[in-house]
Order: sequence, then C-alpha cells, then structure tokens
Amino acid sequence: MSGNTGDIKKTTPVLTGASNYLEWKSAMKSLLQVMGVWHYAPTQVTAVIAGQGGATAEQQATYETNQDKALSTITYYTSTLIRQNLMNENDPHTAWEQLNTSYGTPGTAGVFVKFKRLTRMTIQGNREPAPALNQMQSTIGYLASNGLTLPNSAQVMLLLGALPNDWQGFASTLLATLHINPTAAQIAAGVQQLTFDSVLSKIMEEWS
Repeated sequence: MSGNTGDIKKTTPVLTGASNYLEWKSAMKSLLQVMGVWHYAPTQVTAVIAGQGGATAEQQATYETNQDKALSTITYYTSTLIRQNLMNENDPHTAWEQLNTSYGTPGTAGVFVKFKRLTRMTIQGNREPAPALNQMQSTIGYLASNGLTLPNSAQVMLLLGALPNDWQGFASTLLATLHINPTAAQIAAGVQQLTFDSVLSKIMEEWS
C-alpha cells in the first residue's frame, strides 16, 4: 500500500487553477482513496457514531487524525497562492468544496481543457472501441452543454482521426462511399450528412 501511495504522490499534479483542476481533482481523489481518507473530502464527516450516541476518545482521535491527513494532503498539492486562501480552513470537506466552487465551475479554461483532451483521444487497435467511443461522446456532450457545440462534420473528423493506424483503410473507404468522383458541392454535402452516431455504428460493425 505504501508503495502505491508513493507512486501516486509522484504523479499527483499541483493545482494551479481552473486549467488543470479536473486533472488535479481526479488524481487527488485517487491519492486520498489509497490513503483511506477520501470520504472526508466530498462529505461532511463527523466523529459521532450513529446509534451509539457519540464517539469514544479513540474514535475521536482517529477522526481528527484522518481529517488532518486529508486536509494537509489537499492543501499540499496546491500552488502557494491557492494554499494561502485555504489557510483558515480546518475541515477538508469545506476546503474541497471551496476549490470546486473556485476552479471546478465550467468556464472558458475548463472547456478548453476538455476540448484539448477530446482532440488527443485515441482508439487502441487491439481493444474494444466502445469505452473510448463513449468517452468521446461524453466529452462532446459536455462541451455542448457548456457553450461549445461542434458541428457533426467536426465530430466525425475527430472520431475518424482517433482511429488506430491500421483502421485508416476503413476510414478512407467510408468516406469514399459517399460519392464517386464527387464535385465540390457533393463533397460539401457528403461531409454535412455524416454524423457521429452513424459513423460510430459503422465502427462497431467493423469491430464485430
């Protein structure tokens, strides 16, 4: 367990702002889970044990130790400026919510992070493509819900661009079937008629 914790600590980024908040949040969740104190961040944990009317001295001590461990870990992996804003916090849940409010609310920077991630997604040639396809769909939906709606043609080009190298023949064949010796107008019409869902279904058929 300590080895796993050390490895995760090495790869946990320092929170610098909205631009890397999503990456930081995911890594921080993993780190706190390995440390056994994750539940102190998303929920308001108290030392009172339900049905027992209170906590023993030992339970209270464990609670305070875990609370401090969660809070110190969260604040340690933040920039100096952000850490200063958390100096008066003594509850990891409050600190977690404050960071989420400050940097997790979708904004231009957050949308850009998601868009950049979408453009870099790839589908592994030797793996079931459904998980990667679902992730792409989810990201496209996120972008649309936050003001960046990609046209069908752009979605399809990103999807085909994510295919592994040995699928390029499939992509070329798919695009070629739209028209034979197309005119400029037919090319434009063909691109517009493509949709993410229609190409996705053809990819799944090819995989099957």
